Amino acid sequence: MLEELFNQWAKEDFYRNTVKSTEYGFQLLLAVPGYGKEDFNISLEGNLLTIKAEKFRTQKYEVPDNIEDIVAKCDKGVLTLYLYKMKKKTKVIKVS
Repeated sequence: MLEELFNQWAKEDFYRNTVKSTEYGFQLLLAVPGYGKEDFNISLEGNLLTIKAEKFRTQKYEVPDNIEDIVAKCDKGVLTLYLYKMKKKTKVIKVS
């Protein structure tokens, strides 16, 4: 019985993900075998990143406030999202 439940859960849990911290921000990798870039609808509203693929449940991620840009690529069954942090800007203030 437990094995059947696990197998059913594994089939339904479409997105297997890995998050890596990088020098520029974060990299989110999702296993999406059999899907291409045209199958995804990805949006960012506020701090909520939403990934949708037809016939599968929606996956949502909360992203940090300091994310400036997101780039998505899909290749060989892996959807990769690059989340770029804002570059720290130093402003010199002169005293007059």
